[in-house]
Amino acid sequence: MSYIKDSVAAEIPELKSVVYYGLTLKNGLKLNGDIYWNNQLSYIVFKIDEKKYVNYFTREGVTQLKTIFKL
Repeated sequence: MSYIKDSVAAEIPELKSVVYYGLTLKNGLKLNGDIYWNNQLSYIVFKIDEKKYVNYFTREGVTQLKTIFKL
């Protein structure tokens, strides 16, 4: 989670999502979402209590995901 910047971002329609993720927090809350990126921009989208949140995803985080998933 250190790859997510605590900042408000707006969704960008041109970006594509190639990673869908699911996390289960210690309190049992489940988070699901998508990660969108291109060569300059990236962000992560998730929902908590039916509210949608969009945060920037760092380039280092995207690089790590590309390595893990061989994208």
